[in-house]
Amino acid sequence: MNVRTNTSEPAVDKQNSRSGISVDFTFLGETLKFMFSKRFHRLPSFLILVLSCLMPSSFAAQSPESKPNSGEELITRVQSALDRADEFQRWLSSNENYWASCRPKRVGQRLIHLCDGTQISVSLIESLFKKSPGELIQFIRSEGIHLQVICNPQDQGVFFPFCDPKVARESFRMVTGLHGQYIPSENKIVIQSNAHQGSLVHEYLHYLQFKNDQPTKGRIYKSSRVKIEKDLVSLMDEVIGVVQKKEREGNKDEALRWVKPAKDLGTMIASFSKWQKLIDERSLFLLFIENKEILRVTPQDEGLAVKNMGFLCKDPQTSPILSKTSECLMK
Repeated sequence: MNVRTNTSEPAVDKQNSRSGISVDFTFLGETLKFMFSKRFHRLPSFLILVLSCLMPSSFAAQSPESKPNSGEELITRVQSALDRADEFQRWLSSNENYWASCRPKRVGQRLIHLCDGTQISVSLIESLFKKSPGELIQFIRSEGIHLQVICNPQDQGVFFPFCDPKVARESFRMVTGLHGQYIPSENKIVIQSNAHQGSLVHEYLHYLQFKNDQPTKGRIYKSSRVKIEKDLVSLMDEVIGVVQKKEREGNKDEALRWVKPAKDLGTMIASFSKWQKLIDERSLFLLFIENKEILRVTPQDEGLAVKNMGFLCKDPQTSPILSKTSECLMK
């Protein structure tokens, strides 16, 4: 998503006649654009707060379809995408007890099933932990994955010889506080140079989760979820474009009406982070913790998995669901 830098004088509505609230409409468009140029699932609460503050109550129930020729086709697509996302969320919620209690399961001696149906070879994970940092990077790239290592000059780490000095570390830290991230829409792994080797293995396993075509509870989870999120973000991009266009045209009332669809999209996007934590992350943390011997997980990587599992036990989105699980009762 491209970020436009506005160097012109902001168009400010000094006193909106309907709401009595002073609103900088250029700031509205730029705020939405900035936030969705980042990894959307990392900023959900801030996003919803900003949208709520920007949307006066007198406009809360209005949408662009309340006026003719004001984007009905886009509004129809937004509503359709929200309906699909809501239906998928209902499926996830109906199986919440399964996601909370499921654990990676050994099938025979050489195969492990993750909670989302992903099947992983024990020998594959063993071999990944045995590789040198350079060999691990080479293997992942040979799988067709774009891998970018972010330099950390203060704490160089095992991946520092392979980092890209052209990419500022601060830009990655704005996206995520984690050591690494798999980005399905780009088939890309970004990893900090000082990350543990197991963190890169962890991100590669997220890639395998995304490639999984085995259904669980009647549906394929991760690729379906990613497609829904991608559609929502694409629509958010379009809505932001409409807001900016209305601003340039000086049509401030119309620009403000688009905040409602933007808020609905942002709220739905934010709600998926719960499932990323509960299904994707929890499954891999437990994989490392409960199968450390057979997978040859290093003590460092086991310790990081235990620490991250502790975060899920305290996270406001997941702690109510996980509070009575064995892994959280021990915390």
